[in-house]
Amino acid sequence: MDALLIGDASHIEMQSAADTIRKSLAGFQLSEARTIGQTLNSMRRTESGPGIVIILQNWPDEYLRRELEQLLATWPLARFVCCYGPWCASDGRTREVIPFAVRVPVYQARQRIRRELAVLRGQHVPLPLTAARDECFLFDRSAKVSANPTTLSEIRVGFDIADRAFQRYWLELSQHAGFGIAAGDQPDVVIVDPEPDRIRSTDKLRAVVRLHRPACVVAVLSLPCTADLQRLDEASVARAIPRMCSLQELQLQLPAALRTPLTPREPAVPISDPNCR
Repeated sequence: MDALLIGDASHIEMQSAADTIRKSLAGFQLSEARTIGQTLNSMRRTESGPGIVIILQNWPDEYLRRELEQLLATWPLARFVCCYGPWCASDGRTREVIPFAVRVPVYQARQRIRRELAVLRGQHVPLPLTAARDECFLFDRSAKVSANPTTLSEIRVGFDIADRAFQRYWLELSQHAGFGIAAGDQPDVVIVDPEPDRIRSTDKLRAVVRLHRPACVVAVLSLPCTADLQRLDEASVARAIPRMCSLQELQLQLPAALRTPLTPREPAVPISDPNCR
């Protein structure tokens, strides 16, 4: 099956995401192009067309509406995913060039592509282009990946989150994902919400890690910049995961955190905030 990757992957916030996308589509015949126009001019139409089309969006209005409409009309049976960077976070409120149903933050590209590939295999119900926000939310966060429940339940999760409502959200998400909760016992993994003063200080992050030893620490972040991720690595934080994490991503990241050596490594959230200093 064919796949298309469209967009400029040279920007720092897209480099890791593009590498992840290429690995996710390892079993496909992958073609790449910088623009939609280049794609439409160079790719000859076939009866079947590509199975999946991935678009990288670095800034608002990077693509023209007529180009996107032509792309959708050319391969109407393909699955489309638009991975957008931090500059495009307001799209959907300020403009409607790209259908909301195909848009996903770049740091959630891997799990969305995994679900779209499941759609192609007939293992997941497809998300229509006309889907509303609540439908998109459920599509991204409802289905579980295949995992051994016994293995997940043996992982005890603790929490270091000041906001009680946010802590309850993570507790319920962890329970729903199949993990055990460390109620008074020594946790294996501690999910930490680094407050601004913590994440700006490597020493404070190290103090958090020391406080929870021997458990490994996983940080939840919104739009981390490169400097933030470097500080997490220096403090031996095992993983960084999105604040709005899906069940699939949580089921993958927490076991991976236990297997991660506490040495400098590639961050789990491949995103950079241009405004971060």
